[in-house]
Amino acid sequence: MKKILACGLLLLLFLVPVNASVIAAGSTHNVAAASDGSVWAWGQNRNGQIGDGTRFARNAAVQVPGISNVRAVAAGNHHTVALRRDGTVMSWGANALGQLGNGTTTERTSPVRVQGLTNVTAISSHDTHNLALRNDGTVWAWGSNTRGELGHGSDASFSSVPVQVVGLENATAIAAGWGSSFALRSDGQVVAWGLETGSNVPAQVDRAWDFNVVPAQVSGLRNVTAFSENGQSVAVTRDGTVWQWGHGQRPQRVPVQGVRLVDTLNLREVWWPCWRHLPGWVQFLLRWVAFGWVWM
Repeated sequence: MKKILACGLLLLLFLVPVNASVIAAGSTHNVAAASDGSVWAWGQNRNGQIGDGTRFARNAAVQVPGISNVRAVAAGNHHTVALRRDGTVMSWGANALGQLGNGTTTERTSPVRVQGLTNVTAISSHDTHNLALRNDGTVWAWGSNTRGELGHGSDASFSSVPVQVVGLENATAIAAGWGSSFALRSDGQVVAWGLETGSNVPAQVDRAWDFNVVPAQVSGLRNVTAFSENGQSVAVTRDGTVWQWGHGQRPQRVPVQGVRLVDTLNLREVWWPCWRHLPGWVQFLLRWVAFGWVWM
């Protein structure tokens, strides 16, 4: 019932006159960047993830004070990250594992700046870690590293400041997953690090978790043009083929024909975790409302 109510609140965003251009969902809260650069959030707020200076839950969207000119937002379990138009990054909420990237482990109920990041073009958050893509193609990560998800070659449990992902300088897109991280390179290859990445390292052997602490190429994928990650990874190649992997499985071709080139992958990521709880006909209706029509 709680999941259904949470999804209902998220669906109401269509009816709220905020002019949202980007939205993201954490485990118990939601955040939207409006077309005027303001940020709005609602949901649970025990860790300050709403960013309004309080810890009171909000059942309607409230504006996050002290932040403007935002072009993108991302949400972890109980923290929020925002990318400003000048290429700097702000964050607020839970911080026990350095999720805010400001050099501390102190929770913040208002936005603080992520240390040392400039010229950022994209951000991604999941659970308790974050990724940032800079305009030079490098990828930076901060927060939890218990499964190697920061990709800097260390098994340290977390980093409270951004660290550069080792050996990755030509990335064009990024995605943070549960205990894992992914990047699309300019040559169409997908690389991954952390847990259950689909690379050549087994995901699980005799209940002992194996993971990569540096990027490794996802086997069997070439000429990738778009991808998404949220527990299950999905990629589309240049010829329109759809691939899926995760939970210890290598990439498998999905028997889909006639896929219209619309961004349903991002739709799923934005609405996660609500998307998987919606009936199939509701998913179709939302696709139709957002994109006109989809045929498969």
